[in-house]
Amino acid sequence: MDSSKPAAVVFGAKNLGRAISAHLLDQGWNVAAAARSESTIEALLYQHPTVLATATDLGEPGAAAGVLEGAKEKFGRLDLVVNAIADPQVSAAALSRERDEGAHLESTIGTAVAPVHHVVDAALGLLRAQHHGCLIQITGGLALRAQPGTGALAATGYATRALIEGVVPEAREDGVHVALLVIRGMIESPLTAESLRDLPPDASMTDGDVTAAIDLLVAQREGRAWTHELVLTPPGARWQG
Repeated sequence: MDSSKPAAVVFGAKNLGRAISAHLLDQGWNVAAAARSESTIEALLYQHPTVLATATDLGEPGAAAGVLEGAKEKFGRLDLVVNAIADPQVSAAALSRERDEGAHLESTIGTAVAPVHHVVDAALGLLRAQHHGCLIQITGGLALRAQPGTGALAATGYATRALIEGVVPEAREDGVHVALLVIRGMIESPLTAESLRDLPPDASMTDGDVTAAIDLLVAQREGRAWTHELVLTPPGARWQG
Protein backbone atom coordinates (compact mmCIF):
# COMPACT_ATOMS: atom_id res chain seq x y z
CA MET A 1 0.00 0.00 0.00
CA ASP A 2 1.39 3.40 -1.01
CA SER A 3 1.47 5.44 2.22
CA SER A 4 2.37 8.58 0.28
CA LYS A 5 -1.23 8.74 -1.00
CA PRO A 6 -3.82 10.57 1.09
CA ALA A 7 -6.17 8.19 2.87
CA ALA A 8 -9.91 8.41 3.50
CA VAL A 9 -12.62 6.43 5.27
CA VAL A 10 -16.19 6.67 3.93
CA PHE A 11 -19.04 5.46 6.12
CA GLY A 12 -22.36 4.61 4.49
CA ALA A 13 -21.02 3.33 1.17
CA LYS A 14 -24.29 2.12 -0.35
CA ASN A 15 -25.59 5.06 -2.41
CA LEU A 16 -24.02 8.50 -2.16
CA GLY A 17 -21.17 7.04 -0.11
CA ARG A 18 -20.30 4.66 -2.93
CA ALA A 19 -20.08 7.58 -5.38
CA ILE A 20 -17.85 9.45 -2.94
CA SER A 21 -15.60 6.42 -2.55
CA ALA A 22 -15.29 6.06 -6.32
CA HIS A 23 -14.48 9.76 -6.71
CA LEU A 24 -11.72 9.65 -4.11
CA LEU A 25 -10.22 6.57 -5.74
CA ASP A 26 -10.22 8.38 -9.08
CA GLN A 27 -8.41 11.26 -7.39
CA GLY A 28 -5.63 8.92 -6.24
CA TRP A 29 -6.68 8.35 -2.64
CA ASN A 30 -6.44 5.18 -0.62
CA VAL A 31 -10.03 4.50 0.46
CA ALA A 32 -11.64 2.39 3.14
CA ALA A 33 -15.43 2.10 3.07
CA ALA A 34 -17.99 0.71 5.48
CA ALA A 35 -21.63 -0.26 5.05
CA ARG A 36 -24.16 -2.29 6.97
CA SER A 37 -24.81 -5.16 4.56
CA GLU A 38 -22.53 -7.75 3.00
CA SER A 39 -24.32 -7.32 -0.34
CA THR A 40 -23.43 -3.62 -0.41
CA ILE A 41 -19.79 -4.44 0.28
CA GLU A 42 -19.73 -7.13 -2.39
CA ALA A 43 -21.15 -4.71 -4.97
CA LEU A 44 -18.62 -2.06 -3.98
CA LEU A 45 -15.69 -4.47 -4.26
CA TYR A 46 -16.92 -5.73 -7.62
CA GLN A 47 -16.72 -2.19 -9.01
CA HIS A 48 -13.71 -1.03 -6.99
CA PRO A 49 -11.54 -3.96 -5.91
CA THR A 50 -8.84 -1.76 -4.33
CA VAL A 51 -11.21 -0.45 -1.64
CA LEU A 52 -10.64 -1.66 1.91
CA ALA A 53 -14.28 -2.59 2.50
CA THR A 54 -15.97 -3.63 5.73
CA ALA A 55 -19.52 -4.71 6.55
CA THR A 56 -20.41 -3.48 10.03
CA ASP A 57 -23.30 -2.20 12.12
CA LEU A 58 -22.32 1.34 13.11
CA GLY A 59 -25.04 1.34 15.74
CA GLU A 60 -22.75 -0.90 17.78
CA PRO A 61 -20.28 0.96 20.02
CA GLY A 62 -16.72 0.35 18.88
CA ALA A 63 -17.61 -0.57 15.30
CA ALA A 64 -16.64 2.81 13.81
CA ALA A 65 -13.42 2.93 15.81
CA GLY A 66 -12.47 -0.52 14.50
CA VAL A 67 -12.94 0.59 10.88
CA LEU A 68 -10.92 3.77 11.41
CA GLU A 69 -8.07 2.07 13.25
CA GLY A 70 -7.90 -0.69 10.63
CA ALA A 71 -7.71 1.87 7.83
CA LYS A 72 -4.95 3.86 9.49
CA GLU A 73 -2.95 0.70 10.14
CA LYS A 74 -3.39 -0.42 6.52
CA PHE A 75 -2.69 2.92 4.86
CA GLY A 76 -0.20 4.32 7.36
CA ARG A 77 -2.15 7.59 7.64
CA LEU A 78 -5.66 9.04 7.75
CA ASP A 79 -6.52 12.40 6.20
CA LEU A 80 -10.29 12.40 5.66
CA VAL A 81 -13.41 10.83 7.16
CA VAL A 82 -16.72 11.24 5.33
CA ASN A 83 -19.85 10.09 7.11
CA ALA A 84 -22.66 9.54 4.61
CA ILE A 85 -24.79 7.24 6.75
CA ALA A 86 -27.35 10.09 7.04
CA ASP A 87 -27.74 9.81 3.26
CA PRO A 88 -30.36 12.37 2.10
CA GLN A 89 -31.44 10.02 -0.70
CA VAL A 90 -32.33 7.37 1.85
CA SER A 91 -33.95 10.01 4.05
CA ALA A 92 -36.23 11.02 1.19
CA ALA A 93 -37.45 7.45 0.85
CA ALA A 94 -37.88 7.21 4.60
CA LEU A 95 -39.85 10.46 4.61
CA SER A 96 -42.33 8.97 2.17
CA ARG A 97 -42.78 5.96 4.44
CA GLU A 98 -43.16 8.20 7.47
CA ARG A 99 -46.01 10.12 5.87
CA ASP A 100 -47.72 6.94 4.79
CA GLU A 101 -47.26 4.85 7.89
CA GLY A 102 -46.36 7.22 10.72
CA ALA A 103 -43.11 7.10 12.69
CA HIS A 104 -42.10 6.94 16.33
CA LEU A 105 -39.70 9.70 17.35
CA GLU A 106 -37.80 7.65 19.90
CA SER A 107 -37.04 4.72 17.61
CA THR A 108 -36.12 6.96 14.68
CA ILE A 109 -33.66 9.05 16.69
CA GLY A 110 -32.21 5.95 18.31
CA THR A 111 -31.50 4.23 15.02
CA ALA A 112 -30.41 7.32 13.08
CA VAL A 113 -28.45 9.50 15.49
CA ALA A 114 -26.57 6.86 17.49
CA PRO A 115 -24.51 5.68 14.46
CA VAL A 116 -23.68 9.31 13.60
CA HIS A 117 -22.51 9.89 17.15
CA HIS A 118 -20.36 6.74 17.13
CA VAL A 119 -18.66 7.74 13.86
CA VAL A 120 -18.08 11.37 14.85
CA ASP A 121 -16.76 10.44 18.29
CA ALA A 122 -14.37 7.79 16.97
CA ALA A 123 -13.17 9.91 14.05
CA LEU A 124 -12.49 12.94 16.22
CA GLY A 125 -10.59 10.85 18.75
CA LEU A 126 -8.23 9.62 16.05
CA LEU A 127 -7.90 12.86 14.06
CA ARG A 128 -7.39 15.07 17.11
CA ALA A 129 -4.69 12.73 18.42
CA GLN A 130 -2.75 13.19 15.18
CA HIS A 131 -3.54 16.96 14.98
CA HIS A 132 -4.49 16.63 11.35
CA GLY A 133 -7.38 15.72 9.09
CA CYS A 134 -10.88 16.58 7.95
CA LEU A 135 -14.23 15.16 9.06
CA ILE A 136 -17.25 15.77 6.83
CA GLN A 137 -20.71 14.81 8.06
CA ILE A 138 -23.42 14.66 5.38
CA THR A 139 -27.08 15.27 6.16
CA GLY A 140 -30.28 16.35 4.42
CA GLY A 141 -32.09 19.68 4.29
CA LEU A 142 -34.35 18.79 7.20
CA ALA A 143 -31.37 19.60 9.42
CA LEU A 144 -32.07 23.26 8.59
CA ARG A 145 -35.86 23.49 8.55
CA ALA A 146 -38.65 21.06 9.29
CA GLN A 147 -41.60 20.70 6.93
CA PRO A 148 -45.14 19.52 7.64
CA GLY A 149 -45.15 15.78 8.13
CA THR A 150 -41.39 15.41 8.59
CA GLY A 151 -41.52 14.89 12.34
CA ALA A 152 -38.91 12.38 13.48
CA LEU A 153 -36.68 12.81 10.44
CA ALA A 154 -36.33 16.53 11.05
CA ALA A 155 -35.49 15.83 14.68
CA THR A 156 -32.66 13.52 13.64
CA GLY A 157 -31.37 16.17 11.23
CA TYR A 158 -31.42 18.82 13.97
CA ALA A 159 -29.60 16.45 16.31
CA THR A 160 -26.91 15.72 13.72
CA ARG A 161 -26.37 19.43 13.08
CA ALA A 162 -26.12 20.18 16.80
CA LEU A 163 -23.65 17.34 17.26
CA ILE A 164 -21.34 18.79 14.62
CA GLU A 165 -21.68 22.37 15.87
CA GLY A 166 -20.74 21.19 19.34
CA VAL A 167 -17.44 19.58 18.32
CA VAL A 168 -16.16 22.23 15.88
CA PRO A 169 -14.41 24.51 18.43
CA GLU A 170 -12.38 21.79 20.14
CA ALA A 171 -11.52 20.13 16.84
CA ARG A 172 -10.22 23.44 15.46
CA GLU A 173 -7.89 23.80 18.43
CA ASP A 174 -6.33 20.45 17.52
CA GLY A 175 -5.96 21.27 13.82
CA VAL A 176 -8.93 19.17 12.68
CA HIS A 177 -11.39 20.61 10.14
CA VAL A 178 -14.98 19.51 10.85
CA ALA A 179 -17.76 20.41 8.41
CA LEU A 180 -21.45 19.67 8.00
CA LEU A 181 -22.43 19.21 4.35
CA VAL A 182 -26.17 19.76 3.98
CA ILE A 183 -27.82 18.36 0.84
CA ARG A 184 -30.86 20.63 0.58
CA GLY A 185 -32.53 19.10 -2.45
CA MET A 186 -32.78 15.84 -4.33
CA ILE A 187 -29.86 14.02 -5.85
CA GLU A 188 -30.53 12.47 -9.25
CA SER A 189 -30.45 8.71 -8.70
CA PRO A 190 -32.60 5.59 -9.05
CA LEU A 191 -33.96 6.33 -5.57
CA THR A 192 -35.32 9.71 -6.65
CA ALA A 193 -36.17 8.98 -10.30
CA GLU A 194 -39.94 8.84 -9.77
CA SER A 195 -40.00 12.09 -7.78
CA LEU A 196 -37.92 13.88 -10.43
CA ARG A 197 -39.69 12.41 -13.45
CA ASP A 198 -41.64 15.57 -14.39
CA LEU A 199 -39.11 18.13 -13.13
CA PRO A 200 -36.40 19.98 -15.09
CA PRO A 201 -32.74 18.99 -14.60
CA ASP A 202 -31.96 22.06 -12.50
CA ALA A 203 -34.47 20.94 -9.89
CA SER A 204 -31.98 18.36 -8.65
CA MET A 205 -28.24 17.85 -8.25
CA THR A 206 -25.85 15.03 -9.09
CA ASP A 207 -23.34 12.96 -7.15
CA GLY A 208 -20.71 15.06 -8.89
CA ASP A 209 -22.03 18.22 -7.26
CA VAL A 210 -21.60 16.59 -3.87
CA THR A 211 -18.08 15.30 -4.56
CA ALA A 212 -17.09 18.77 -5.83
CA ALA A 213 -18.21 20.20 -2.49
CA ILE A 214 -16.13 17.60 -0.66
CA ASP A 215 -13.11 18.55 -2.79
CA LEU A 216 -13.65 22.18 -1.80
CA LEU A 217 -13.80 21.40 1.90
CA VAL A 218 -10.72 19.18 1.76
CA ALA A 219 -8.75 21.81 -0.18
CA GLN A 220 -9.44 24.34 2.59
CA ARG A 221 -7.03 22.37 4.79
CA GLU A 222 -4.23 24.12 2.91
CA GLY A 223 -5.65 27.60 3.53
CA ARG A 224 -6.35 29.84 6.48
CA ALA A 225 -10.17 29.88 6.38
CA TRP A 226 -12.38 26.85 6.90
CA THR A 227 -16.07 26.29 6.14
CA HIS A 228 -17.92 24.48 8.91
CA GLU A 229 -21.38 24.31 7.30
CA LEU A 230 -21.92 24.11 3.56
CA VAL A 231 -25.41 23.91 2.04
CA LEU A 232 -25.97 22.60 -1.50
CA THR A 233 -29.23 23.61 -3.20
CA PRO A 234 -30.17 23.03 -6.87
CA PRO A 235 -30.89 26.36 -8.62
CA GLY A 236 -34.27 25.18 -9.87
CA ALA A 237 -35.46 23.70 -6.59
CA ARG A 238 -38.20 25.38 -4.59
CA TRP A 239 -36.48 27.79 -2.24
CA GLN A 240 -37.41 27.74 1.43
CA GLY A 241 -35.81 30.39 3.60
